[in-house]
Amino acid sequence: VGAAWAVQLRLRRIWVQIRNERAVRIQASVRRLAARRRVEDLRRRLRAALVVQRCWRGARGRRRAQEARRRRAAATKIQARARGRSQRSKYCEARRRTQAATVIQAGCRMWSARRVAQGRRVLRDRERKARERMEARKRAGQRACEQVAAALAKSDSRRLSDLLRAGEDVLHENPQLPACAAGHGAQAVRASRPATAGQRAPPAAPAPTTA
Repeated sequence: VGAAWAVQLRLRRIWVQIRNERAVRIQASVRRLAARRRVEDLRRRLRAALVVQRCWRGARGRRRAQEARRRRAAATKIQARARGRSQRSKYCEARRRTQAATVIQAGCRMWSARRVAQGRRVLRDRERKARERMEARKRAGQRACEQVAAALAKSDSRRLSDLLRAGEDVLHENPQLPACAAGHGAQAVRASRPATAGQRAPPAAPAPTTA
């Protein structure tokens, strides 16, 4: 009886040991499977989180890049308008100054040209008047010479004396008259004087030739 009891006790111990080992194996298998599932779940969640983070970061980066591009474009447009306005104002100011300088130069040149033209016109008028006066005096001298010659030819002493006085006035006013007037005047004076004893009267002067 004791040996049977010992055998049974031993068998029970072996059975309990086997059962425990199987239970441990089953628990290990279950725990391994649960661990694998948890790991796979964690990996799936990690991949999903990475995908979500990547998408979020990509969207945020694109949004930031778009915002930066928009700001850059706005800044570029503002700068372009500011620079364009500045350049236009500078161009208008330079053009206004150039036009003002052109107007001033044109006025100065016109004033100078008018002064020169006026001076030339005055000089031409003076020369013309001087020529007219010279011609008039020449004609007057020639007429006086002709009248003196005519008076000498007619032996009119009174007329001759009047003409001599007029001729002296003309010669005094215009010393550049031809020498014929002076010669005829001297001859007329000599002819008008009475001839003294022993002197002969000078011959009559020939008639002057007109130019």
